[in-house]
Amino acid sequence: MGWWGPYPGRGPWRHLPPWERPGWVFRGRGWCWWYWGYRPYQPVTEAEALRSYKEWLERYIKGVEGEVAAVKEEIKRVEDRLKELEKAGKS
Repeated sequence: MGWWGPYPGRGPWRHLPPWERPGWVFRGRGWCWWYWGYRPYQPVTEAEALRSYKEWLERYIKGVEGEVAAVKEEIKRVEDRLKELEKAGKS
């Protein structure tokens, strides 16, 4: 058995590499270690996973804080504009 083309598989898209085939989904690092000829990645320890998650949460908090600041600035701008319109309407 085996395949004749440069890429494994049969069917109408066999001439394309897997990542260019319709419907191909990237399954993450190590999903096709047998194809590339190296061993799969080592599993992540719980401590590494928790540290990575904590770092992600910290970045997420900074992003949300930035959005909150932008919304507060927009609210202030709108309130200032409303005050200007009220003054102009009273004149």
